[in-house]
Amino acid sequence: MLVSALCIVPFYSLATGRQLAAVVFTIFSVFAMKLLGCVVVVLVYGWDASDRGYTAMPWEHPNLLVWLFLSNTAVLSALMYRAGRAKFINRDVVPCCATQPGAALNPEP
Repeated sequence: MLVSALCIVPFYSLATGRQLAAVVFTIFSVFAMKLLGCVVVVLVYGWDASDRGYTAMPWEHPNLLVWLFLSNTAVLSALMYRAGRAKFINRDVVPCCATQPGAALNPEP
């Protein structure tokens, strides 16, 4: 969760401009990564995967769903980190005197 908080939340915060929306979007994004893992588990083990225990997430002995969830979240975090870094570097910062060329060099009396 720490990696998600440090990589995904800043991107959504820069994109939306609201911290609460960034947290909500992060929660839904991580939840979508779990759903994506569940889809793969069902495709691999069949529709009765939950009856056979493949959709449980045992952290002591990780199964396919745990590994898919962790890898999907890691890929999402890496992509959001790159996108957030680019958005932060390229954000619109206008210096105080950049609106008029030469305004800082030739102030009007």
